[in-house]
Amino acid sequence: MTLMGFRRVWLLLMALAGAFALIAAGCGNDDDDTPTQPAEEAPAPAEPADEEEAPAPEPMDPVTIAFISEETGPSAIPLHSVMDATIGAINAEGGFNGHPVEVRKYDSAGVVAEAQAAVSDFPDDIIAVFLNTSTTESSIADSLSALGVPILGVGYSPPVWSGVVTPFGLSCEVDPEGFCANENFFTTTTTFDAVVAQQLVVAQINGATHATSASCVEVDSCAAADPVFQAVAAGIGLQSSPTVRVSTTAPDYTSECIGFIQQGVDFIQLSMSDFAGVTLMESCLDQGYDGWFGASAGSVSSALLNAPGRLNGGLNGFPWFINHPLVNAYRDIMESAGVPEDDWGHSHATSTYTALRLLQKAIADHADPSAPLDGAAALTAMYSLDGETLDGLLSQPVSYSPDDLDRVVACFWPYITDGAGNFDTPLGDLNTACYPE
Repeated sequence: MTLMGFRRVWLLLMALAGAFALIAAGCGNDDDDTPTQPAEEAPAPAEPADEEEAPAPEPMDPVTIAFISEETGPSAIPLHSVMDATIGAINAEGGFNGHPVEVRKYDSAGVVAEAQAAVSDFPDDIIAVFLNTSTTESSIADSLSALGVPILGVGYSPPVWSGVVTPFGLSCEVDPEGFCANENFFTTTTTFDAVVAQQLVVAQINGATHATSASCVEVDSCAAADPVFQAVAAGIGLQSSPTVRVSTTAPDYTSECIGFIQQGVDFIQLSMSDFAGVTLMESCLDQGYDGWFGASAGSVSSALLNAPGRLNGGLNGFPWFINHPLVNAYRDIMESAGVPEDDWGHSHATSTYTALRLLQKAIADHADPSAPLDGAAALTAMYSLDGETLDGLLSQPVSYSPDDLDRVVACFWPYITDGAGNFDTPLGDLNTACYPE
């Protein structure tokens, strides 16, 4: 997308030169036979001076952000193209308070060493970091906190982003080490335990009675969800079978699916990548399973929504498929930039877009445009947000304070599909549900 200028250049109008000469009239005596002298003609008005353009203001210095995502690896969710398209749109709108935005992109590949190397490679002048690397986020959280700049993005680990486990009475207040966010991590997406409960809540609405979960072995947060899943199911009155751990690189899941059917399961939560989720759905349907599937917030994608099985649950980023002006604008930006739908049609992509827009708005509303824009200024701007919703692109209003590390996001967007490629948000528009209510 072509970048537009970052400040409107105002033309200074030059004053029009020229004046009218006084009209001199000759004076005569009534008794004097000398004829009265005719008045001198006023000189013609001077031609206005040509308008001159003021010199264009010096362009503002660019600012740099960093982005770590899992572009490759077993839990890959490519987002670099989404980041580029969003930054292109922001720059076309004037950047961050007139500063063009540049981005340094890294692929952690789901490997801790790669994520740590990325942090070590950050430029000294970055003003913010964006994350979408759930496999490695816990290992680099302290290093990121030490940078003293805002950290935003998509994440799940309660000790990093905050969280709560309602059935166990765990929270930031009760267990600060386990459930308080790192100070400069600004949580925008659904946190534990709502990210687990959302599938079960919607499944029960759809008539499911017996639930289980197929959970990935590669990501720590998948395992962390298992006891929460069982507790939430019991709390809302669903029977549950033990979670089954699976590899996301398995060619099929025939044996697991046979076990689900024999147990009488009618709801299977897919706590894995969308690619693995589709494979498991196909394996179970091939064995005659006719119940519901549920996808954890970050796994819901166009691939899953178009899969043959019936799917329900919640989204931790706004639904990209509905007809709404703000969502239509998002799709237009992605399509105009040539981003494949598989890359932008899921909640990791919409959450990344929202996080960028949130920083843009914080800086526009709360940073001094005449002062340098650095990490400290961006951090102050983020802490100035109070009840921000981005007009519905956030699932609940967000406010931040360095003194309040309880940053739970308990709300989400429910969704449902019918197995024939038709999907909907049962609450309509951008309306959300929350757990607990």
